[in-house]
Amino acid sequence: SSIAHYPNVIVVPRKETSELDVLDECIQLINNINESEWTDEYGVKYAEYGRVLVKADYPLFRDIKEYIIPKGVRMIRDHAFFNMDLASVYIPDSVTYIGQNAFCDCKLLEEIVLPSGLERIEVSTFRGCSLLSDIKLPESLCHIGNLAFKHTAIRNIELPKSVTYIGYHAFDNETKVTINAAEMRELLNDSFNYKLRMEENY
Repeated sequence: SSIAHYPNVIVVPRKETSELDVLDECIQLINNINESEWTDEYGVKYAEYGRVLVKADYPLFRDIKEYIIPKGVRMIRDHAFFNMDLASVYIPDSVTYIGQNAFCDCKLLEEIVLPSGLERIEVSTFRGCSLLSDIKLPESLCHIGNLAFKHTAIRNIELPKSVTYIGYHAFDNETKVTINAAEMRELLNDSFNYKLRMEENY
């Protein structure tokens, strides 16, 4: 048998104990893993042994123009890079969730490649990224929150068939949204003020 390696976890010989004792020790180990946090050299805080990106510290991170999020991160929390001077960021395919305002008001952000497994873009995630003019949404995406791409330079965007929810004012009025599935018509109602171009594929 083998045991996954985690920093600061020490394996010691043990005497025979009850199943309840073993269960208690396993629960404690899981709690220690979930509560673990550290900050990298750029001032970005991580939790749950690198599975969650919590937040970049502004005084340390403010001069960083390019940043690579390490592989294995699954979640980027709310406000993680809010109002930073990032121009480019790499997000690994392990990320499935990007939180509210995560990149909001990153006014220098021009380039971002969304991970292939991303499922949700939350409220105002990219709002105010005024230089962001092009972005490709992955086929795994199912949720686009309110104001997600408001006040960006994006003028054309294509929605994948996987999208099942589009929030209010997710895009600017000038943005042309291409929809490649007839069944997505139900997502569109009077709350959307931006221009739509239907391209139905059967």
